[in-house]
Amino acid sequence: MHTGLSTSALWRASRRHGRGFTLIELITVVVILGVLAAVALPKFMDLRSSAQIAAFHGHLADARSKIAMVHSAAALLGPGGTKTANGCTSSLDANGTGTICLQDVPVQTLAYNLSCFAGLNQSTAFKGQGYANQNALVYYNISGNVPGGTMYWDHWPSGCNFTCTTGNGFGQMTKITVNTAACQ
Repeated sequence: MHTGLSTSALWRASRRHGRGFTLIELITVVVILGVLAAVALPKFMDLRSSAQIAAFHGHLADARSKIAMVHSAAALLGPGGTKTANGCTSSLDANGTGTICLQDVPVQTLAYNLSCFAGLNQSTAFKGQGYANQNALVYYNISGNVPGGTMYWDHWPSGCNFTCTTGNGFGQMTKITVNTAACQ
């Protein structure tokens, strides 16, 4: 049976298929992978940043909720009030300073409001003086832990920061203001 190809042509064709990939084919694959990596990598980097900002907003929502809960509980307890439940005692002096139990955890208050320093530190994800490790969520700079005083908090994973102003009595609740435009 004759295929129309000479013996030398068949030998060359079979030898070509057994060699592997040519240099041009390998270079083409490397270039395509490089282009895909250059396009995809910035997209994944942006997703991480977006996730960190979303986590910051989740922590802020929790903090604002705790602020409202402490303010309401202090208003119900009243000046000089004391109440013990589940082994946790809420008590306020005549100026509204003391502790309020949130989910059986005592939280510091100033003038019937959640303290921007100890209160946030005790009841939210904004925990303590932060250091550059995986456990620290924030670091903060104190500029006044008194009624009406402000504190500056920096959430270093996201680059977002906010100012917390401790409320001054029943008429002014503790307020959180986001300072970073990209994190609004």
